[in-house]
Amino acid sequence: MLNRNLNAFRELYDMYYHSDIWPELSLSQQQAVVALEQDSPGNWAKMGVSLATEQAYGSFAQDLADKRGYINFVEEIAKNHGNTYWFYLLFKDRGGKK
Repeated sequence: MLNRNLNAFRELYDMYYHSDIWPELSLSQQQAVVALEQDSPGNWAKMGVSLATEQAYGSFAQDLADKRGYINFVEEIAKNHGNTYWFYLLFKDRGGKK
């Protein structure tokens, strides 16, 4: 997941997740599932996303909305979410280096 090609991740997920090869999702993989299924949060748990990851995404989304007008917007988001896949997707190579 070092690139932003979530379609390739989706293909691997569909083929191998819940198999002996890939029984569980890592935290970054859970975050990628949320990114893929942003419009379907009801599917997240069924797809292997933990409650903690769901709550972390809620905090991330709230911070995005609350801090949108800040001059140091990216830095503010990085303080709490710079180590997430969501931050990487939105801000990598846009001044949001962590």
